[in-house]
Amino acid sequence: MGRALIIIPLLTSLLHLTQAQNVALQIQEHTLQTSFRGIACGDGGQVWTSGENGTIGHSVDGGVTWQFIVVPGMENASFRDIEWCDDGSVVVMSATQPAAMIRSADGGQHFDITFSKMDSTWFLDGFDIHRNGWGLCYGDPIDGRMTLLETKDFGKSWTVLPTGPPVDPGTAAFAASGSGLHILSARKAVFITGGTASDLYQTKDRGRSWQKVSSTGLPSGPTSGAYGMAVSGKKIYVVGGDYTNENDTTGVFVFSENGGKTWKKPVVSPSGYRSGIAIGKNLIIVCGPTGVDYTNIQGGLVFKHWSDTAMHTLTNCEGVFYIAGPDGRTGHTFDTK
Repeated sequence: MGRALIIIPLLTSLLHLTQAQNVALQIQEHTLQTSFRGIACGDGGQVWTSGENGTIGHSVDGGVTWQFIVVPGMENASFRDIEWCDDGSVVVMSATQPAAMIRSADGGQHFDITFSKMDSTWFLDGFDIHRNGWGLCYGDPIDGRMTLLETKDFGKSWTVLPTGPPVDPGTAAFAASGSGLHILSARKAVFITGGTASDLYQTKDRGRSWQKVSSTGLPSGPTSGAYGMAVSGKKIYVVGGDYTNENDTTGVFVFSENGGKTWKKPVVSPSGYRSGIAIGKNLIIVCGPTGVDYTNIQGGLVFKHWSDTAMHTLTNCEGVFYIAGPDGRTGHTFDTK
């Protein structure tokens, strides 16, 4: 593919919100007609975000300033997930028509299509890549099985795996924040589903077989279920709800302390449907269309509302939380000491 078009938008405002233990959530409003759904961070202050209209954002100073890239030939793509890899490349997922994976090895100057499927039955939901180059991407079921792609070379190539677990009719996944699948080790991975079943699945053999661990207990329905996940050892945190009922606080957060075998609810839930989640050493932050909430990891998880600003996706990198959302919005904040 050709050289990417660089767009440098006007920075229209910078909001400072200081409700979380005197830590500021800095939100930047960019003049972009895009909604960011994926976010990733890497070495040296690199941050990447991906969204609608084939748009990718790149910062090299920890989210202070940004360049925005529209990938040639992918102007209509919905980039729902993005990952920075240990080999220095960045890999981006287009959800559908085309369901595609693209990769840049030169900081976003050029992108190569490494997998593409122009088929309306394909809808990709999220992916992750291990530091050794092995990765998985999952998508909505086709013929009763979850769709699976595998890479062994940091996204340079992808193979369709026939081993996606069978699921009940109406089960799917939500590509709302690029956080539904996590690689846990060189052989293990987990992903969550929604729709008629909000379940946790795991593989211990690089996707050759899958086991349903449990139901998360989040609500089920065409627009309901698990939307995002964060993992720290045996602890798994899942956000969700019903995106058509954004203010409903029931069934929007559950957590497990034993690898998903059993699930608990927080003492106080986030203030509505949430799609994005990230965990730090001391804080958990969640986000969705009605704003941002946070809680201390210790103390039973008592969520407090932080901001009314709509956001979709979150990540944490060495104590810095990065966040992105609709209208080309980005932001960052810091973990508490």
